[in-house]
Amino acid sequence: MNPSPEHLQVRYIAALSAVALLVIIGQAVVQIELSDHSNDARTINIAGRQRMLSQKISKAALALATAPADKAPQNERRDELRAALSTWKASHQALQSGIIQTEWEHRQNSAEVAVLFDAIQPHYESILNAASQIAEARAPSPDHSLLLDAILHNESAFLSGMDSIVQQYERESEARVNRLKRLEIILLALTLAVLTLEALFVFRPAVKKISQAIADLERRTDELKSEIERRIRVELELEKRAADLTASNRDLEAFAYAVSHDLQEPLRSVNGCVQLFERRFKGKLDADSEQLLTYMSQSCIRMKQLIVNVLAYSRIGSQQVAPRRVDTGAAFDRALEDLSAARIDSGAAVTRTEFPVVSGHEVQFITLFQNLLSNAMKYRGAEPPRIHASALRQDGSWLFAVKDNGKGIDPEYHERIFGMFQRLEGGEVGGTGLGLALCRRIVERNGGRMWVESKPGEGSTFYFTVPDKGDRSNDSR
Repeated sequence: MNPSPEHLQVRYIAALSAVALLVIIGQAVVQIELSDHSNDARTINIAGRQRMLSQKISKAALALATAPADKAPQNERRDELRAALSTWKASHQALQSGIIQTEWEHRQNSAEVAVLFDAIQPHYESILNAASQIAEARAPSPDHSLLLDAILHNESAFLSGMDSIVQQYERESEARVNRLKRLEIILLALTLAVLTLEALFVFRPAVKKISQAIADLERRTDELKSEIERRIRVELELEKRAADLTASNRDLEAFAYAVSHDLQEPLRSVNGCVQLFERRFKGKLDADSEQLLTYMSQSCIRMKQLIVNVLAYSRIGSQQVAPRRVDTGAAFDRALEDLSAARIDSGAAVTRTEFPVVSGHEVQFITLFQNLLSNAMKYRGAEPPRIHASALRQDGSWLFAVKDNGKGIDPEYHERIFGMFQRLEGGEVGGTGLGLALCRRIVERNGGRMWVESKPGEGSTFYFTVPDKGDRSNDSR
């Protein structure tokens, strides 16, 4: 008889349920036994501690009986004896009543343990009574010698009895462990039996069904081949369009480079005329005219810087020079040296940790650090800028951070500031709005990413990553 898929599914679910039930039962039994075993260990530990406490009581009673007449030593010895008696008494009562407590039941001591506790009970009470009288006495008396003899006389029998109790606890714990092993073997055998039945009555018929399904799939191979050929044609078309888009981007980069380069010549002419006009008519014009000349001169300077930045931005995409080993620490120092005038003017204090050697282009890293440092100096707060740069190896990359104490940036603008020609300060602070866009483009061209963490009034930290390609010069860092 060839069972239907529905019947196979029912059989599989039944077998799986049986295995799951056995696993659950096994886990429940194991957890109960492990809980008992854990409580056994605790009980054995407490029982063993009783021996040490009885010896401590004997020593404390002897020390109290022989303590100097001074009240301070007597009170100290008395407190020590009382504390030991309190712990000893509480532990003995807990052991005697059965302290083993599991999630499922409260189990009393076995009959054997109860008999052993009954045997040491007189010795326990004698030690407890004698030590309690010594602890409660106001001052040493001749009766203390008799009480000490009673403690020492009963201590040996009590210790021997506790040894027997500990041994009985250990035997019972070992018996529970052996019982757990037998239960595990039985559950394992039942699980194997269920799996064997599942193999005979579920998997074997299922294999036949799978063989039939494979035959059906082979008949559909021709249809799939035609579909695959169609998709290959679509992929080829997509690749062609991607190639066209790459060429278009390359043309746009070349166009931006050419336009940026060609615009500088007429700008130099305009700026030269403005400077000539200033020299020739300086002191001969009214205040408004001189202000207009100043605006024209500043606009020329800003326009030149804008063209230079656009040119640098376009060169990053078209640069074909192979990456080389770059000492980023030296690049940082070079950038800081180029900004020495701005640093002196702003009173900035700049520090850094040790930087790694990475693969890239040195000029790009200098430009990157120049923009970050320049922004930290320009967008400063009321206090002089404090700038700290660091580098940390993290997840296969170097994580760089440039932190300042400036005005900070609202989280709403954290992504916007990396766009081209995006400025938050308007015309209050000089700039072209291309600096951070240029920084992110440099980082991304080197295989990393860049972001900022900042809040208004709390300064800013600009982060960027550079892949760590295992340069040997970084091993000692």
